[in-house]
Amino acid sequence: VAAKMSFNGVNMDLAPVVDVDGRAVYPGPSDPDGYRSFSGKTSVVTADGVAFMQGMIQGAVVPVVKHFPGLGGVSQNTDDGPAYTLPWKELETVALPPFEAAIRAGAPAIMVSNAWVPDLTAGRPASISHVAVTAILRDVLHFKGLLITDSLSAGAIADAPLSLSVTKASVEAIEAGEDMVLYNSSGSTSADLAEAANISKAIVSAVNSKAISQATLIAAATEVLAAKKINVCAT
Repeated sequence: VAAKMSFNGVNMDLAPVVDVDGRAVYPGPSDPDGYRSFSGKTSVVTADGVAFMQGMIQGAVVPVVKHFPGLGGVSQNTDDGPAYTLPWKELETVALPPFEAAIRAGAPAIMVSNAWVPDLTAGRPASISHVAVTAILRDVLHFKGLLITDSLSAGAIADAPLSLSVTKASVEAIEAGEDMVLYNSSGSTSADLAEAANISKAIVSAVNSKAISQATLIAAATEVLAAKKINVCAT
């Protein structure tokens, strides 16, 4: 797969899905994983997910391990609206091992889900939660690579009770410790460029107002450049 992607000029794959989900269904409103998951067994997902990730790396494609901290058993598809994961204590034993193994094996990038985690993120999607992104992924699991949000155009972000625009959610994601924001294309190049410009201006404004520290923004930009294999020097 990586060889074919590289041949066609694609250098990043938003995969593997390492959510633990044994349901034999196509992804849909009630289950974002289904057939996208390797298995309903944590050990199988861990082994297969790491193997897929390593294959991508060997084929010169950046794999993005997703959807931290695990969408197996989620209440509904986050594309369609607000959703919550299994309780945190259950995630620790069932859902986190594949991510932990991927990190130990040198995962270059991880995508954080838009589901909120009971007893951990206080009703906030993991993708914009400082607890999930920084306190757990960075400080506890010691992940050093690129952190990417799931699509901030998703219903879990845009619908009530949050009702966040992509621009507002992007600022909150960077503030939480994410490095790169992902959102859906509108289908119009000019509209997409305008959206990107609005996001950029909002992030700069947040830094100027000290809602986001300059160090946080520099760290995020550094991770993006590193993923692109662009050398950066501290000044």
